[in-house]
Amino acid sequence: MAEKSTAPKLLRFEDYEVDLRAGQLLKRGLRISLCQKSFQVLAALVEHPGQVVTREELRQRLWPDDVFVDFDNNLNTAIGTLREALCDSADRPRFIETLPKRGYRFIANVFEAPRAPEPARAPRVKLVVLPFVNLSGDPAQEYFSDAMTDEIISELAALAPQQLAVIARTTAMHYKGSHKDVSRIGRELGVDYVVEGGVHRSDDQVGINVQLIQVSDQTQLFAARHEAKLRDRFNVHRRIVSDLAARIGVVPVPGTTRGGAAVGAAPARRPTDNLAAYNEYIQARHDLAWVTAESLTSAREHLERAIAGDPEFALAYDALAEVYWYLGYVGFVSPRRAFSAGIVHALRAIEIDSLRAETHALLGQFHKTAEYNWDEVEREMAIALRLDPNSPLVRMRYAVSGLMPHGRLEEAVSELEHVLELDPLSFLGRYWLGIMLVLGRHYERSIEEGQKLLELDAKYYLAYFVMAAC
Repeated sequence: MAEKSTAPKLLRFEDYEVDLRAGQLLKRGLRISLCQKSFQVLAALVEHPGQVVTREELRQRLWPDDVFVDFDNNLNTAIGTLREALCDSADRPRFIETLPKRGYRFIANVFEAPRAPEPARAPRVKLVVLPFVNLSGDPAQEYFSDAMTDEIISELAALAPQQLAVIARTTAMHYKGSHKDVSRIGRELGVDYVVEGGVHRSDDQVGINVQLIQVSDQTQLFAARHEAKLRDRFNVHRRIVSDLAARIGVVPVPGTTRGGAAVGAAPARRPTDNLAAYNEYIQARHDLAWVTAESLTSAREHLERAIAGDPEFALAYDALAEVYWYLGYVGFVSPRRAFSAGIVHALRAIEIDSLRAETHALLGQFHKTAEYNWDEVEREMAIALRLDPNSPLVRMRYAVSGLMPHGRLEEAVSELEHVLELDPLSFLGRYWLGIMLVLGRHYERSIEEGQKLLELDAKYYLAYFVMAAC
């Protein structure tokens, strides 16, 4: 190994960043917990990429001559811990190559990353879209107004993620039928704006009322009504989103992408041109939210009809894969049989639309649970995070299947805290945060998360599971 160099203080390789001055390893900006000796080994290797760093050179760097330790075992432990943090393998190394009886070599490309002052970011505007009211008078049309809520949320979330934070659907739906006033909702969620609306559907026509309210003084900033043919509904909700964005001063950033399309631009294709298939899909999403044996069976039947109506309907395959995930995970169907079917449907969804981040993250979950295929888990999660790093569902799936199994609990906690910023009433997000805290031995915080779940629903059995585990 060459003499210790005047190496830059910030080095990068793949998604990782090594801050030599602060003694920190980060991945996509999130700190990875690493003991001092393992970090010192990493520093020695990345300062001399491609060069052999001998075991003797590492001994001299880590343990002075007057310190007596079981050197071989201690160094092996430090290397093993480092490999685990990097999701690396001694047999199939991506980063650290072992040279038997000699030492180690860092085989990935390492780049200098000069530290530059980051411009101060303006705080993001925060907004919630409350569940649109079903104005048709027909309770059977409830799923349709819920679907419109979903579409508006998804379109707004994709508009300008650096400027606008949109509360996720699972939290928004907790306010369905609550009749809480805007000021109270604003306090509970810490939002700047509330969007309310109503949907009336009759035959092939749809009417949509929408209004934008500023929470600080409950001023109505915008109100409109749109009438359209049912087949034009996708164009209508894009016009609504454009109007809302203009009223709150959010402008899509040119060149920003989400899912491969320009942010704020119309997707390259509609989810489906078959309205009957789409109706089956949104009824299935409505059923899927309940996660009971009956609701999952109903969702599966709706989705099978949706796919029969449009065999190129990627969202329907994605939802069907998720149905099989829950069927196997909860135990309503043999896990092996459910996960095998789920993987097939997820792969078909990606074959049709390879740019949906949530599907890649779901496929990663299947690879983890069904076969412990860590290379595929990491690959799918990396794709998902690149496609949509702001998706709460992607971040939750990454925490549970990409980080937790490798003991990277601090990162998992950080991911789930990020999830709950945009989805504070997510039962699953808070449950998994509680589990990560249990595994990390943060018992008091974990019990607090369990108590928060019970405040949301005193019958939520997973809340009791978290607290019992503590």
